[in-house]
Amino acid sequence: MTTIVNLSLVMTPRKTALRVTCNINKCELRPYNFTMAGEQKSNSNTGLVYCIACKTMGILTVICVLSLITHTQAVDPIEICGADGYDITNLTSADYWEFSTDQKCLHLGNATTSNCTFFMAFCKPLQRGGTNCTNAGICQMDDDNPENVYRIGGYRQNPFVEQDTNGFFAGFPNGQSFTTSFGKPCNLSILIEFKCNQNALWRANIDTSTVNPSEAPNPTKLVYHPTSCAYQLTFDYAGACQKISPATMVTSLSAGTVLIIIFFVSLFVYFLFGSLANACVFEQTGAHIIPNYDFWIMLPTYIVDGFTFTFSCMCCRETNPSHYEDIE
Repeated sequence: MTTIVNLSLVMTPRKTALRVTCNINKCELRPYNFTMAGEQKSNSNTGLVYCIACKTMGILTVICVLSLITHTQAVDPIEICGADGYDITNLTSADYWEFSTDQKCLHLGNATTSNCTFFMAFCKPLQRGGTNCTNAGICQMDDDNPENVYRIGGYRQNPFVEQDTNGFFAGFPNGQSFTTSFGKPCNLSILIEFKCNQNALWRANIDTSTVNPSEAPNPTKLVYHPTSCAYQLTFDYAGACQKISPATMVTSLSAGTVLIIIFFVSLFVYFLFGSLANACVFEQTGAHIIPNYDFWIMLPTYIVDGFTFTFSCMCCRETNPSHYEDIE
């Protein structure tokens, strides 16, 4: 079943009327002659173009709506990085932390000797250690042979877990594959405990021009379990002492959030300076102080007309050309 769609295209200084037959699967054309400048003209090609454009507009509208719904359902909420009730700002503000030790270092042959340096990043992937530390949270480098780098723990968006008393943990499983001194294969992992000490201030390097390390205090405890390939570290940290409410969390702004912020800031600046210009320069009063007052008054009508036209095209409903007035 087909439906006649009468599309009226207003032109200056004459009016052009188009009549197109549309159905759900295809666009058909009924020649509709009209007079322009005293001559008999056929609108067959033009009508077909507008019918195709009408269908395309409807299809694109449906695709956009479905894409928006799918995107809204598929995007996971941003995971918040933080320990509820504790201040982790200092830990997360650094690009990464490092400290050197001569205790329990992994070494060639799986011996735990020599000196080594630990690199740690919280709530972000570690940017140190080369390819061996890809998608890592904590790595260890052999100071005697810097090419020997081990991924001790994998990256986690939120590694923190609160304790019942003052203090919290940061856990990093999913380290690289390793072989124990007993010949048993395992994956490296590390668990860090932060204990209350008001004098233990972690001072981050605030140079943002490049990726720079920040020096971490030495751990008060460093244990390596060779049977499970698991490290346990304990640090003193002032942020592990006092409960704060609400907790200091670390979040990342999505691209959509940034665009929304830019939009509303731009809108505010537009209305502020536009109103000042109308009041002080053009001496407008009342509602006419609003910049482009006529446009904003007509905006709801424009929106309704746009929706009406779009859905009439999608459904191939008849639109009466008499709704448009001739331009004299």
